[in-house]
Amino acid sequence: MQKNFDRFAIILSGLCAVHCIAVPLAVSLFPFLSLSLEHGEDTHELLFHQIIVFIIIPTSLIALSTGFISHKRWLPTVIATVGLVILLIPALFFEALENHQLINHDDEIIITLLGGCIHAIGHVLNAQATRQSHHVTNTL
Repeated sequence: MQKNFDRFAIILSGLCAVHCIAVPLAVSLFPFLSLSLEHGEDTHELLFHQIIVFIIIPTSLIALSTGFISHKRWLPTVIATVGLVILLIPALFFEALENHQLINHDDEIIITLLGGCIHAIGHVLNAQATRQSHHVTNTL
Protein backbone atom coordinates (compact mmCIF):
# COMPACT_ATOMS: atom_id res chain seq x y z
CA MET A 1 0.00 0.00 0.00
CA GLN A 2 2.85 2.39 0.82
CA LYS A 3 4.28 1.80 -2.67
CA ASN A 4 0.95 2.91 -4.15
CA PHE A 5 1.03 6.15 -2.16
CA ASP A 6 4.58 6.84 -3.41
CA ARG A 7 3.44 6.17 -6.97
CA PHE A 8 0.40 8.41 -6.55
CA ALA A 9 2.58 11.24 -5.18
CA ILE A 10 4.98 10.83 -8.12
CA ILE A 11 2.06 10.86 -10.58
CA LEU A 12 0.64 14.02 -9.00
CA SER A 13 4.03 15.76 -9.21
CA GLY A 14 4.26 14.65 -12.83
CA LEU A 15 0.74 15.86 -13.56
CA CYS A 16 1.67 19.25 -12.17
CA ALA A 17 4.79 19.33 -14.36
CA VAL A 18 2.85 18.30 -17.47
CA HIS A 19 0.28 21.01 -16.74
CA CYS A 20 3.01 23.64 -16.32
CA ILE A 21 4.58 22.68 -19.63
CA ALA A 22 1.50 21.78 -21.66
CA VAL A 23 -0.61 24.90 -21.12
CA PRO A 24 1.98 27.44 -22.34
CA LEU A 25 2.99 25.09 -25.17
CA ALA A 26 -0.62 24.60 -26.27
CA VAL A 27 -1.26 28.34 -26.18
CA SER A 28 1.85 29.04 -28.27
CA LEU A 29 1.04 26.29 -30.81
CA PHE A 30 -2.67 27.09 -31.02
CA PRO A 31 -3.09 30.85 -30.67
CA PHE A 32 -6.89 30.61 -30.60
CA LEU A 33 -6.56 28.90 -27.20
CA SER A 34 -5.00 32.05 -25.80
CA LEU A 35 -8.29 33.86 -26.37
CA SER A 36 -10.16 31.41 -24.14
CA LEU A 37 -7.41 31.21 -21.51
CA GLU A 38 -6.46 34.88 -21.46
CA HIS A 39 -9.04 35.87 -18.88
CA GLY A 40 -8.26 34.36 -15.51
CA GLU A 41 -5.39 32.16 -16.72
CA ASP A 42 -3.26 32.96 -13.67
CA THR A 43 -6.19 32.27 -11.35
CA HIS A 44 -6.85 28.95 -13.09
CA GLU A 45 -3.18 27.95 -12.88
CA LEU A 46 -2.92 28.96 -9.23
CA LEU A 47 -6.12 27.08 -8.32
CA PHE A 48 -4.89 23.97 -10.16
CA HIS A 49 -1.57 24.05 -8.27
CA GLN A 50 -3.30 24.60 -4.93
CA ILE A 51 -5.63 21.64 -5.50
CA ILE A 52 -2.80 19.33 -6.58
CA VAL A 53 -0.58 20.37 -3.66
CA PHE A 54 -3.33 19.76 -1.14
CA ILE A 55 -3.83 16.27 -2.58
CA ILE A 56 -0.08 15.67 -2.56
CA ILE A 57 0.32 16.61 1.13
CA PRO A 58 -1.70 13.77 2.70
CA THR A 59 -0.51 11.30 0.07
CA SER A 60 3.11 12.18 0.82
CA LEU A 61 2.62 12.10 4.57
CA ILE A 62 1.24 8.57 4.39
CA ALA A 63 3.85 7.30 1.92
CA LEU A 64 6.82 8.89 3.66
CA SER A 65 5.82 7.99 7.20
CA THR A 66 5.02 4.36 6.39
CA GLY A 67 8.17 4.16 4.29
CA PHE A 68 10.29 5.59 7.10
CA ILE A 69 8.83 3.12 9.58
CA SER A 70 9.87 0.35 7.21
CA HIS A 71 13.35 1.49 6.15
CA LYS A 72 14.41 4.04 8.85
CA ARG A 73 16.23 6.24 6.29
CA TRP A 74 15.88 10.00 6.55
CA LEU A 75 17.19 10.95 3.11
CA PRO A 76 14.06 10.08 1.07
CA THR A 77 11.84 11.87 3.58
CA VAL A 78 14.05 14.97 3.65
CA ILE A 79 14.32 15.18 -0.15
CA ALA A 80 10.57 14.71 -0.68
CA THR A 81 9.80 17.25 2.04
CA VAL A 82 12.16 19.84 0.51
CA GLY A 83 10.40 19.32 -2.83
CA LEU A 84 7.01 19.65 -1.17
CA VAL A 85 8.01 22.91 0.53
CA ILE A 86 9.25 24.26 -2.80
CA LEU A 87 5.90 23.28 -4.35
CA LEU A 88 4.01 24.99 -1.53
CA ILE A 89 5.75 28.36 -1.93
CA PRO A 90 4.19 29.36 -5.28
CA ALA A 91 0.93 27.53 -4.55
CA LEU A 92 0.35 29.47 -1.33
CA PHE A 93 2.26 32.71 -1.77
CA PHE A 94 2.39 33.43 -5.51
CA GLU A 95 0.13 36.48 -5.41
CA ALA A 96 2.03 38.08 -2.54
CA LEU A 97 5.40 37.31 -4.13
CA GLU A 98 4.21 38.63 -7.48
CA ASN A 99 2.78 41.81 -5.90
CA HIS A 100 6.19 42.47 -4.32
CA GLN A 101 7.76 41.77 -7.74
CA LEU A 102 9.83 38.92 -6.34
CA ILE A 103 8.62 36.36 -8.90
CA ASN A 104 6.59 36.36 -12.09
CA HIS A 105 4.54 33.67 -13.83
CA ASP A 106 7.59 32.18 -15.56
CA ASP A 107 9.42 31.97 -12.23
CA GLU A 108 6.39 30.23 -10.72
CA ILE A 109 6.52 27.58 -13.44
CA ILE A 110 10.24 26.99 -12.90
CA ILE A 111 9.86 26.82 -9.10
CA THR A 112 6.94 24.42 -9.43
CA LEU A 113 8.82 22.17 -11.87
CA LEU A 114 11.89 22.15 -9.63
CA GLY A 115 9.84 21.35 -6.54
CA GLY A 116 7.91 18.64 -8.35
CA CYS A 117 11.09 16.96 -9.59
CA ILE A 118 12.72 17.05 -6.16
CA HIS A 119 9.53 15.78 -4.55
CA ALA A 120 9.25 12.91 -7.05
CA ILE A 121 12.91 11.96 -6.52
CA GLY A 122 12.27 11.73 -2.79
CA HIS A 123 9.35 9.39 -3.37
CA VAL A 124 11.35 7.24 -5.79
CA LEU A 125 14.07 6.93 -3.14
CA ASN A 126 11.43 6.17 -0.51
CA ALA A 127 9.91 3.40 -2.64
CA GLN A 128 13.36 1.93 -3.37
CA ALA A 129 14.39 2.02 0.29
CA THR A 130 11.12 0.38 1.31
CA ARG A 131 11.53 -2.32 -1.33
CA GLN A 132 15.11 -2.97 -0.19
CA SER A 133 14.09 -3.17 3.48
CA HIS A 134 11.32 -5.63 2.63
CA HIS A 135 13.76 -7.69 0.54
CA VAL A 136 16.23 -7.82 3.43
CA THR A 137 13.46 -8.76 5.87
CA ASN A 138 12.14 -11.49 3.57
CA THR A 139 15.58 -13.04 3.03
CA LEU A 140 16.28 -13.26 6.76
